[in-house]
Amino acid sequence: MILKAQTRGKRGVILTSEGWEKLQTALQEWENQQNSAKPYTIEALSEITRLDPSTISKVLHRKVGVDKRTLQRFFNAFTLELNKSDYTNFSVINKTIESSEEQNKYFCTEAPDVSIFFGRSEEINILKRWIIDDCCRLITLVGIGGIGKTSLSAKVAENFSENFDCSIWFSLRNAPLPLEIISNLLQIISNGEETDLSKNITQIINKLLEYLQNKRLLLIFDNVDAVFCGGNYAGNYLQGYEGYGELFQKLGETFHQSCLLITSREKPKEIAAIEGKELPVRCLQIGGLGVGEVKEILKAKGITCGINSELEQLNINYGGNPLYIKVVANTILDLFDGNISNFIADSSTVFDGTKIVSGSSDRTIKIWNSQTGECLKTISGHNRPVLSVAFSGDGNTIASCGAHSIIKLWNVLTGECFQTIEERACYIIKLKYNLKLNSLILASGHTSGIVKLWDINNGKCIQTLGNFGKPIISMAFSHDGKFIAYGSYDGTVNVWNINNSKSMAILQKKSSSPWSIAFNTDSNLLAVGRDKENIQLWDINTGKIIKSFNS
Repeated sequence: MILKAQTRGKRGVILTSEGWEKLQTALQEWENQQNSAKPYTIEALSEITRLDPSTISKVLHRKVGVDKRTLQRFFNAFTLELNKSDYTNFSVINKTIESSEEQNKYFCTEAPDVSIFFGRSEEINILKRWIIDDCCRLITLVGIGGIGKTSLSAKVAENFSENFDCSIWFSLRNAPLPLEIISNLLQIISNGEETDLSKNITQIINKLLEYLQNKRLLLIFDNVDAVFCGGNYAGNYLQGYEGYGELFQKLGETFHQSCLLITSREKPKEIAAIEGKELPVRCLQIGGLGVGEVKEILKAKGITCGINSELEQLNINYGGNPLYIKVVANTILDLFDGNISNFIADSSTVFDGTKIVSGSSDRTIKIWNSQTGECLKTISGHNRPVLSVAFSGDGNTIASCGAHSIIKLWNVLTGECFQTIEERACYIIKLKYNLKLNSLILASGHTSGIVKLWDINNGKCIQTLGNFGKPIISMAFSHDGKFIAYGSYDGTVNVWNINNSKSMAILQKKSSSPWSIAFNTDSNLLAVGRDKENIQLWDINTGKIIKSFNS
């Protein structure tokens, strides 16, 4: 979490807690009367009170003193009487407030370093308007894995913290229970005074809401999708985590002066019913970066020779996803000597006897005669570049995955798609069929570090393996169909027994990434090719290197 005190003016008057609560009640009643047609925003209040938006903000946030006539005008607009108990001289309490804030400097080690940050100026401007000007209560940043939601949320905390009493940033990656996270928040906000906290989720949410009503706080929950469960509907919670839904709904529907910003691959189900362009609950879809930002990422990696057309093609191929751009940058450097053109030209290809199948950035799949070079068939159906392709063991089926996180299965003879598997909010970067004849198992690797095994007859996931948190960059089935090995960007290779769903070996060499892996015919050895290093031969039974070859 990140807390920063802000400098205040020392003249004028501000609302007391009693006065602020009186005004808050009036605003809530007014908003209810409007039936959400024109809810509380700075612009709406400016029209009613005839006060400047910046003055409205000063009154509501109680950060800077204003003259008494301003408060009188604000109260009159809502037929309220301004009493002496509703305001006080700001200079009287200024030292007390500043002293309290000095004791409340908490810094979050979880928030990523965003001192190097590319693009997102449009998104930051939108969020500034929503958070600062419109005083939105709940904002959701939604986007696929690796698109940059976490970095953007950390940038928001860095840029806008001076507008709040404090900014607190939490990651839900490890799925803390709602009672735990709210208790931690209350401990921080109350300076440790809240010790006897209720175990009732509704009561503890109401306690948090009291603080959000009396203080101007910016709360950020990153990786909210970590508390979601799989299923046919998005935004459903794991068992025991339903309290998050109650928290989001309560903070979205109840009037307060704070803001909760959450990041997620899926939108929590409660938010759809209460969000809107003119409502205090809003959602921002985070898309890919532009060519300029991609160029800066490559430059930071040491790639400076790309022309605009090549950069545009690269950006299209990987959907402007900054994580993927960083991953392929290493490949461009290590395998193509920094030449983007050669990397783009090297399409994903797979051999099957005399046939080759390739996926291309033009969104097509092509089947070629490997002896004559003749294109035998062109298959269309993806609406984004095809990232990976694979033949089935019998050569009758092709699997493909596109940059839109969709797997398609094709009949080689007819070119027809007979199965589509939608992998919500995931980029699938490698596909491998089990090479054992007539096997119906398909494997997909994900940026989140998991591998899924699919039954291609019904499109159902039958197993989910591992979770190292880093993108899967290589996969291989053993020839007997019993094992699957997959390599992660962090340098780890994991070997799983498919029959009993147990990990057989973890081959670790975290100094370099395993870009290519393959089993021997006896399925007891695994060859691993890494960045600019020798090829290693591992014994999967012992997890040790038995031989190295110069690459």
